[in-house]
Order: sequence, then structure tokens, then C-alpha cells
Amino acid sequence: MKASHKHAELIKAWADGEEIQELVISRYTLGKMFLSESTWIDTKNPKWNEDWRYRIKPVPDVVVLTYIDMNDGVHLRQSNTMPSNVKFVFDGRTKEIKDAKVIK
Repeated sequence: MKASHKHAELIKAWADGEEIQELVISRYTLGKMFLSESTWIDTKNPKWNEDWRYRIKPVPDVVVLTYIDMNDGVHLRQSNTMPSNVKFVFDGRTKEIKDAKVIK
């Protein structure tokens, strides 16, 4: 049986519409020092080179700051005059809540 491609799962995710990034490594010298920097960049048409690194583009978390009003029951309110007293963090990909904190 033939072994699957090193990036098979990422290739399938890309085919299903996920955005892919590749790791670009820059190497240079500064005087006698050898430096290396790496950056993840978006790629529309990955080459799927087995020596390269790829990943599904991360989706940033969604942070919601709001005010809970307890004067007349419990109500979540967006307010320009009241400071936020609750912070919710939602997973950017799944939209599930990851964290909730009271802001003091």
C-alpha cells in the first residue's frame, strides 16, 4: 500500500475551502552573525512540497466586551456610557465560547 502524502490532511482541508499558509524562512548574515526569520504567509495555490511546512490559516478569536445590568433582572447591554464588566472570548473557527471573565 502506498504511503499517503505528508500533507494529505492539509490538501483535503484546502480542497474543502480552508485557507492555507506556508512557512517562509529568510536567512541572512549580519556581520559575523547568521540570522534566520520565519513568517507564515497566505498561499492561494500551495505547491505541497514535502520539505515545506504548511498549516490551516488560524482564525482569530472574537472578543466581546459587554455590560451586565442587574437593576431589573439580568440583561446583557452594549453601552457607551457604562464601562464593560464582562469579557467573553469565542473561538474564531467554531464560534464556541472559550472564556468568560468578570472585569473588575
